[in-house]
Amino acid sequence: MSPNFVNGESAKPSSPIDEFLYILGHDIRSSVRALVEIPKWIEEDLFEVDVKVSQDVVENLSLLNTHTARLDQMLTDLLTYSKVVEGKPRSILSLQKCLELMLQRLSVPDGFEIHTNLKIDSIVFHKGDFILLLTSIFSNSIKHHSGPRGQIDFVSWLDGDYLKFSIQDDGPGVDAQFRDRIFEPMKTLKPRDEVEGSGMGLSTVKRITQVNGGNLRWIPSRHPQGFGLEFSFPLSMAKTTEL
Repeated sequence: MSPNFVNGESAKPSSPIDEFLYILGHDIRSSVRALVEIPKWIEEDLFEVDVKVSQDVVENLSLLNTHTARLDQMLTDLLTYSKVVEGKPRSILSLQKCLELMLQRLSVPDGFEIHTNLKIDSIVFHKGDFILLLTSIFSNSIKHHSGPRGQIDFVSWLDGDYLKFSIQDDGPGVDAQFRDRIFEPMKTLKPRDEVEGSGMGLSTVKRITQVNGGNLRWIPSRHPQGFGLEFSFPLSMAKTTEL
């Protein structure tokens, strides 16, 4: 369930590597889209002329569909990653409204509950990037949860010179030895055949946090097991009024 949310306005890459990622994600993806469609056309053509094919051919076409779709998702997520840059316009955002918008875009299973405790109700941020940050974390919690039911807690508060918020869940958590690795681009803890996604979600979360002058750290989940992250941003990004 890798997030597919892309900022509405165009954002220019800020470095040569970002420009490369943008070109890779934007231009090469057009060719990959053809590779996604061609196996489907082959299947449709074979069906129309009533050609019987072996089970091996059916399985190979299915495998081709799987891998080309995965490549297309990787390029989409690389494009999203490359568009997280400094200097985007910020506005005062309601945390509650951002959560509601994010949940409208994200497929949350019926068995999951979202609990909030917002002691600070607003933040100064680029709207698309903040919703992308929330989408990436929430989708990660849902995707890697060990059961059909779960809980995700979202809390915000002031701590000295910092606005902080945390996201915690009651899933299986992440072993300490892997906690740095999951923020690296294209990294997944399970084989790609066992889990959806490109491995870009949490690396995008880290990039958004750093670009906006923030920090993130692991925290123990309030649940017996689980995944917990805490974000700290300068106090200047905290607001108590909304636009």
